[in-house]
Amino acid sequence: GNRLGEQLEMRRSLASSPDIELTESYIRHFSSRNWPDPRTNILADQEFDVLLIEDVHAAAIGKEILEAVAKAVEDGKGLMMLGGYYSFGPGAYRESPLAPVLPIEMEVFERQEVGADLPVRKVFHIDREIRMSPTMAHPLTTLGNKDQIWQQLPALRGANLFQGVKSSGQVLLESSQEEPLLVTSQYGLGRVVAFAADSTWQWARSGY
Repeated sequence: GNRLGEQLEMRRSLASSPDIELTESYIRHFSSRNWPDPRTNILADQEFDVLLIEDVHAAAIGKEILEAVAKAVEDGKGLMMLGGYYSFGPGAYRESPLAPVLPIEMEVFERQEVGADLPVRKVFHIDREIRMSPTMAHPLTTLGNKDQIWQQLPALRGANLFQGVKSSGQVLLESSQEEPLLVTSQYGLGRVVAFAADSTWQWARSGY
């Protein structure tokens, strides 16, 4: 992901809360050498209440640690995956221990190859501006008493194209073409959220 975009604004937002202790690990996908990346060991070395993964290939984290994450969610931890070229199916999560955890369906043909000189396969993404609309009343999408704000927010700069939603998944936000953008589900005792986009950083910079 872009460290100066979504990650920066999300870190600012989360760190502004006195109730949240934020720990981060940043990985670039220039190549797949030396994977799993040792920086992801942080997930196994300390406790977390909620884990956010954005634009990180499953192999960069590794099967062993992803198995530990899946077990942690099953035992009651929270997980949110954000969009990106190496998120969800394009990031090989269909073959990972997080496949049963995530609330969306992924297909075998979804795969983004890793390498700085390889082209991005945009067929797995919605390549246009997108406005989000809530599908129902839900605490995750309620913006005070001002639900009309959803129509006023800057449009997203594209999103991951989810191949489907599991029967256990609940779509909370969708595009004007009814493409699911925010999907949530329960996994064991834990809560899981899949968010298809990675450009909400524009909102903070537009005064929202």
